[in-house]
Amino acid sequence: SSDDVDFSELRGLDRSQTFGSKVLFQIHRDAGTLYCTGAFALGFGDGAVSFQPDARFVDALRGLGYAPPDRDRLFHLAVSNLRLSYIREVHDACNCAGTLDSVVELADHGVDAGYLRTLRRSGMTDLTSREVVMLRDHGVSEDLLAGARDAGYTLRPDDFVRLQDHGVSGRYVRQVKEAGLRASAEELIALHDHGVDASLVRASRESGLNAPAEWLSKMHDHGGSPQFVLD
Repeated sequence: SSDDVDFSELRGLDRSQTFGSKVLFQIHRDAGTLYCTGAFALGFGDGAVSFQPDARFVDALRGLGYAPPDRDRLFHLAVSNLRLSYIREVHDACNCAGTLDSVVELADHGVDAGYLRTLRRSGMTDLTSREVVMLRDHGVSEDLLAGARDAGYTLRPDDFVRLQDHGVSGRYVRQVKEAGLRASAEELIALHDHGVDASLVRASRESGLNAPAEWLSKMHDHGGSPQFVLD
């Protein structure tokens, strides 16, 4: 595998050496230091890597309640550049970061502490790292989370994923609820997919029809308008 490394991180290596020279340089990471030896020719190089773990990193993990990783695990944490600051942030932001494996999973999927705090503000406080990753991978937005919260919904992670995948916005969720229909996640998806907007829902309530979500979808499919319902 390979990871991009900024040239400034390669301590002891000059750019001129990459055209043809034996080299010795270091890459310092929170988990430890990678000592690299080898040779470059015309910008391409190969060689060997040795690793020295950083005891302070291990002590910090232990202080956060994580089991100390073995040397091989520390090496991989150094290569992936998992930072102690990130570990602390996600540890404080979510119960889903209870193990080092879960922290690595969150990091690998681009979950940051800001997203975890967004989930917490939306009332989603008892999530697993896998559920958080699912929400993040599907792009479940703060708008949708806040809209569902404001409309009084308590939804499962997979409900949010389906809503997001179908393009249902937080604004749409709020508007449908404010128009008088307490729809399930599946009903919201069906209404949205059929192009039913809040005005038709509102007209159904004001006319006394109180049509369920399925009827509203069929009504819209057959050209039913808010004015037609009210008349």
